[in-house]
Amino acid sequence: MRVGRIHTSEQIKLDLLNEMQKTIRIDLLSGNYKAYKNNLNRYVKFASQNKYLLYEQKPIENIRVSLFTKEGLSVFKIAILNLFRKKSPEEKELINYVKKMRLEDKYC
Repeated sequence: MRVGRIHTSEQIKLDLLNEMQKTIRIDLLSGNYKAYKNNLNRYVKFASQNKYLLYEQKPIENIRVSLFTKEGLSVFKIAILNLFRKKSPEEKELINYVKKMRLEDKYC
């Protein structure tokens, strides 16, 4: 899969970012908080080193799951635990970068 005019090494990194997002999504739905947290930290470290690829990365679809299903309760449990998790400086930086990127796309 080739997106725009990026080199193959960048394409490999982009595929790795997409694969990490899918893994995070699977951990979220399965309710495995420890694996979710570890994979999220790996994703944040890799994405903060390759910020320029975030423009090329395709967004993942939102999941709509009923709260009263097994998957819904897993997502709810991880969302509550994630609220009180201490975020790393890299994660805070990436969150601010993504917010800035979205504002630029919206208003510029």
